[in-house]
Amino acid sequence: MSDFVHLHVHTSYSFLDGYNPINKLVSKVKKLGMSACAITDHNHLGGIPEFQQECLKQSIKPILGIETYYTWDMNECSKSLEERQQDAANKAILSGELSEDYKNNKTKKKEYKDIIAKYMYDTKQYHLILLAMNQTGWNNLVKIQSEAAKRCTFNGRFLCDDNLLRKYNEGIICTTACIASASASLVLKRKLQEAEELLLKWKDIFKDRLYLEIQPLDIYQQHIVNQFYLTMYEKHNIKPVATNDVHWTNYEDYDDHDTLLCIGTGKYKSDTDRLKYSNDFWLKSEEEMIESFEKQMNSIGFYQEYKDFYTLAIQNTKAIADRIEENIRLGSDKPLFSKVKVPNNNTPEQYLTLLAWQGLYKYLAKHKDYDARVYEQRLYDELNIINTKGFAPYMLAVREYINWANSNNIMTGPGRGSAAGSLVLFSLGITKNIDPIKYNLMFSRFLTKDRNSPPDIDVDISYLRRGEVIQHLKDYYGENNVAHIGSYSTMGVKSGIKDVGRVLQIPFAIVNNICKIIDTIKVKAQPLFKDYDDLKDGNEQEQNMWQTFHKLEEDNPELFRLARTFESTPRNFGIHASGILVTPVPITDIAPVRVDKEGTTITLYTGVQLEELKFIKYDLLGLKTLDIIQNTLNHINKDLTANELYEALNLTDINLYKYIADKKVDGVFQLESNLMKSIIDKIKPTEFNDIVAINAIARPGPISIGTDTQYANVKHGLIEKQTLLKGIDDIVDYTYGCILYQEQLMAISKRIAEFDDNQADSITRKILAKKKVKLFPMLRRCHIYGKRNCEGPIGWEEDNNAPWYDSKGKYGKEIKGALSNGYTVEELNNYFDNIEGFASYCFNLSHAAAYSYISMMSTYLKKNYPIQFMSALLSMTIDEKHKTNYINICEQQMNIKIGTPDINLSEENFTPEPNKNEILYGLSSIKGVGLTSIPEIINNRPYISLDDAINRIPKKNFNKKVIISLIKAGAFDFENTNRCALINKFYDIRNDNKSEKLDEDCDEDVYIQFETETLGSPITYKPWWDNVLLDSNIHNVLAKIISLREIKDKRGKLMAFVKLRINKCEIDATVFASKYINMISIFDKNINVNQKILVSGKKQAGLKNGETCLIINNATIYKGI
Repeated sequence: MSDFVHLHVHTSYSFLDGYNPINKLVSKVKKLGMSACAITDHNHLGGIPEFQQECLKQSIKPILGIETYYTWDMNECSKSLEERQQDAANKAILSGELSEDYKNNKTKKKEYKDIIAKYMYDTKQYHLILLAMNQTGWNNLVKIQSEAAKRCTFNGRFLCDDNLLRKYNEGIICTTACIASASASLVLKRKLQEAEELLLKWKDIFKDRLYLEIQPLDIYQQHIVNQFYLTMYEKHNIKPVATNDVHWTNYEDYDDHDTLLCIGTGKYKSDTDRLKYSNDFWLKSEEEMIESFEKQMNSIGFYQEYKDFYTLAIQNTKAIADRIEENIRLGSDKPLFSKVKVPNNNTPEQYLTLLAWQGLYKYLAKHKDYDARVYEQRLYDELNIINTKGFAPYMLAVREYINWANSNNIMTGPGRGSAAGSLVLFSLGITKNIDPIKYNLMFSRFLTKDRNSPPDIDVDISYLRRGEVIQHLKDYYGENNVAHIGSYSTMGVKSGIKDVGRVLQIPFAIVNNICKIIDTIKVKAQPLFKDYDDLKDGNEQEQNMWQTFHKLEEDNPELFRLARTFESTPRNFGIHASGILVTPVPITDIAPVRVDKEGTTITLYTGVQLEELKFIKYDLLGLKTLDIIQNTLNHINKDLTANELYEALNLTDINLYKYIADKKVDGVFQLESNLMKSIIDKIKPTEFNDIVAINAIARPGPISIGTDTQYANVKHGLIEKQTLLKGIDDIVDYTYGCILYQEQLMAISKRIAEFDDNQADSITRKILAKKKVKLFPMLRRCHIYGKRNCEGPIGWEEDNNAPWYDSKGKYGKEIKGALSNGYTVEELNNYFDNIEGFASYCFNLSHAAAYSYISMMSTYLKKNYPIQFMSALLSMTIDEKHKTNYINICEQQMNIKIGTPDINLSEENFTPEPNKNEILYGLSSIKGVGLTSIPEIINNRPYISLDDAINRIPKKNFNKKVIISLIKAGAFDFENTNRCALINKFYDIRNDNKSEKLDEDCDEDVYIQFETETLGSPITYKPWWDNVLLDSNIHNVLAKIISLREIKDKRGKLMAFVKLRINKCEIDATVFASKYINMISIFDKNINVNQKILVSGKKQAGLKNGETCLIINNATIYKGI
């Protein structure tokens, strides 16, 4: 066992500087025979949970610490540059080096800066190591880092000073860090007395918990610092400690760390002028540390006193480790529920039960034809599990903010995720209108009695007003008890390949082509290398995809090796899209946080880590569709509420399904993509179950195995329904024999093999959904032969014709097995042979049903209130291509006129004019018109002329830029449609002789230019391409080639993507291989740039929504003049 312990170690959480993946690091520590190890990442404590967990797993004592950043005075450092310059100027004035009227005597900027330079506050961020000795020390470490982040973040670093260290020093060991520390910097500047005074100040703060950190770097600066520390040890008895400032794990990892460093600093490996470490900072053994100190000592000049000094420093690492207490707790042993208010001295369980039963009977009173006994039993069973598990406070807290939001007219969605499967949540009003019994939703998909942590209750909420709900949580629970949940951006497959490719200077075209090929290999949203590797053991199609990926890796071994090496390495801080943490005590009492530039408090633990540590997070996802719905209601009638829409929507209205079947779904939630339209065209939905199915099917997996076609063909009677197993007809009838949902798989397991709810979830769903191939044999055997909770006979693991033996009952009660229920081995094996190929594609029915309800709400509003709906949709659409697409749909498909803004009629956003069948651009859509100007414009209208507006609107809100933008956008067309003349008139009114008058002979091109400049797209006059209808043909149109890119299609045939200029429009075009082979000479890359061609083809929707392209079917060289 080694007596040396590493106390200065940077893991991968020292963003792109530490190349110590935590599992690799701890494994090396164990291999070296060390009993403990510290984590001291730069700046923050975010890596602590993963580090502590891995250390305990490998029986290594985790020492929790940080290399914090130190400044002389947090108050000074947190000032703005201008404030610091003024302070420095005042000091220069006092010294007589700068005159008091320096601003008036025209002191040159450079001269002024040179004078004040020596008086400027030192903003350098010095290093300091802090280690938690015990629980108090850990709590104080959290306080130091969090308060530093809140009070003094400088260049992204959280800075502490002596006052903060003194306030929270208890239970903390401090070491002086590397030569970038404040004390070492003073030494290297030959300010030895100041360095000594600083060390004595720290000794006064930390007492015997201050250590002088020496390192074995064989460089002049380290020699000087180590020898000074030796003097301080002898003079003041401040003990030394030896570290190696570890940045990578093994000696041979040096070059990979160097590559990672280049990624972090934006440099090439070949650059000479860049940050570069010597190969000294790996996780050395005790022997290597001694060897390094001996080498250093020989450079300094051998003397026994120094050898005794570093020997003691090495020994002190173990002494420090022995001072560290075991089992420092990061979170809690029990769920940290927020303190929701419960009336009448009820317990949370009593209050939840009362509210749930009240809600259920209120619902059943409206549906007297429902079997109340079924609902009562379901509610009773759910409440029994929720209350027994102690989750009632969580449910009540979610209900509280949902009710607050709805009472303040902030729309919340019908439900999201598996929460829609709970009748309790439905009865509480947390989920809406998706009756879990009516729609076959399973509570066990949400929560089972064997689950120990609270389930996620994901809530969709108004995107625009989400902040109000979060502020309500702060008001209700306390500002210091609420924070946004943090995340980390990490290096992925493609991002890693791109980063490594840039650093190694591999040509962009090669790297880009690799990434495009990877894009064609569909596995999941954010794939890991493992997901591509797993394709090797998949079906034939998946094996072909693996071959494609494997060939890329074979052809680019070093690129892929490094990308694999750096996969999942944290790059920077992030923020969870929906997660909010609420705690019963101030968050910084128990978890570290940071504060972003907007003042938002964000946890440094991720959502997953917080859940593991028993924190309770709330998921509030801002969903723009809810704002579109709410704003549509406001356009119809300002008094309408979302609850009234929930009541009004009739899911049996056949006209809604006909509207969807006609593919009038642009702008409709979830249904508007080209993929969705193709599935809709096949299925031709006639009921709500069809919409749910479409939402579940519209993913690469189900499409690849033809689920959409099978569902459609059975629905329309083109083929017979195929049942995979007898006795499950009622489970698959409503999906025409297709198994689309995880809940169906779970129901089948319960039916045929008598799984309980937990087993259906933990065995069936999790093994199949997550494609845990190694557990497939267990899955089959539990279904066929059952499960026994006892020791099995010798060799049972390999006997696939025997029950599964679970001696410790890890997977719950014994399972009877389907053989006992009349099924044959052949039937069951055939069933599993079929489902194992597609079961991982099965979707969450609860989520699909809830989101399909939003689809139907969107459809209802678009069909019945098209002008109001499209106004709201356009107002929430930021992307100009998408906005232009919606405008074209309004005008070409819906017969709705889109008008330029009108200063007297337009509101802030797109404004519906139902009586005129028109939508006006909103004032906020005009580039150059700031949001502060709009209230004054609206409050002072109507205006009879441009002069009138100029006279009545305050000049600070109605400046030249605003007025010109309004005129160009058409907001004053009611006075004069000649916008050039109006601009000239404005110049005359303002006596503006500096601006050049415009030619008042305005043509269409001028209007197109003005409106593109101010509105993002032309409205009054359309470019030629915009007037060509989707799916219509063009014939022999004159075009000029701008660019051309050839690729090979899936069959290896040459095709081309061409950019053309036609009638002043730039158009993306595609020539497929079957046509291109006959036209290669026409699209010759070496063609004369002045050469023009005649093209024919069809306008079609592009790959991305809102984009269009020309599919060329014929082209000839233009021979005219």
